[in-house]
Amino acid sequence: MGTKPEIPFLIGESDYPEKMRGEVAAWRRQHLRRGKLKTPDGALLQYYYALCPEAKGSVVFLHGYCEFIGKYRELLYYFYSMGYHVFFHEQRGYGRSSRAKGVGVENVYIRSYREYEKDLKDLLDHKYLPLLSAASFSSGVSHSSGVSHSSGVSHPPLILFGHSMGGAVASLFLEDYPRYFDAAILSSPMHKMVMGDGKIPAWKVRSLLTYARISRKDKKPLPGSKGFHADAKVENSGAMSENRFSYVLAQRIHYPEYRTSDATYGWVRASLTAQKRIQRHARKVRIPVLLFQSGKDTLVYPEAQNAFVRRCRTARLIRFADAKHELMNAAPAIRVRYYQKIFAFLDRVCDHSQTT
Repeated sequence: MGTKPEIPFLIGESDYPEKMRGEVAAWRRQHLRRGKLKTPDGALLQYYYALCPEAKGSVVFLHGYCEFIGKYRELLYYFYSMGYHVFFHEQRGYGRSSRAKGVGVENVYIRSYREYEKDLKDLLDHKYLPLLSAASFSSGVSHSSGVSHSSGVSHPPLILFGHSMGGAVASLFLEDYPRYFDAAILSSPMHKMVMGDGKIPAWKVRSLLTYARISRKDKKPLPGSKGFHADAKVENSGAMSENRFSYVLAQRIHYPEYRTSDATYGWVRASLTAQKRIQRHARKVRIPVLLFQSGKDTLVYPEAQNAFVRRCRTARLIRFADAKHELMNAAPAIRVRYYQKIFAFLDRVCDHSQTT
């Protein structure tokens, strides 16, 4: 299937503020639902979903470092409009989900990425899959997806979408829980993050983390952390679209819970451990994976993404040489090609599920 899908409702740059206040806001009010899940360790996870009539597939989204639902409204709207159920949650430590005790609202902390993985598994088992089963039952539609889960009810193909840090969590989840998803999209995945300006030697990072563990400072931000700044500039971000950057910044200014900005020692330690585990077990991923790489990415290293694709025999890499980290917030021409590639891939996944 080589044709490029038509996506007539893609929002441009000049009409972005008007469209987000108008049709996207109207879609949210009409279709986007929210809920809370209490995890076994007592954390509360804020999740969102929209069930599309006669959906051809379902997409679960994992956001990146310091992100939240407001940054993904446009993306969720597109996927729903193209015929997909959409599911999203703010990972623990972000947005309106629980933070660890003793961690400030602007700081990011996690003991292990296995916590992120378990949270996703709990949401799938107790919220997302039951919702899909109920939707399939009420529609009377039978699907031939290869997904196997505890309910035993068939549903459309299930796809995992992870951006940046969410791409790291997604990679780990696919390795550790291989029977949930039919395919995955990794957008600028954080398979290896850039520390500081990229010039901090590994020995210094190890020394800092050892010092933090000994002095029990894992929940403290790293030296040089600057906190949230309301005068942040698009030039210093991973975005290329100024209107999209401003839209997200306005939410961070208005809502304190969205001002997460600084990594703690603990989060860095957990991230470095996760990055090693991603590469070690990449061969366990057996479903189709589409990995997008940004040529002007200053936040993650492309070499680690290349290594993952070499190890994961079902992965395919698409590189946008002129893009920064956030492909969904790139220049107009890049965004159009990005979404065309995504929906062409999803069409193939869904078509295959109907013929197997």
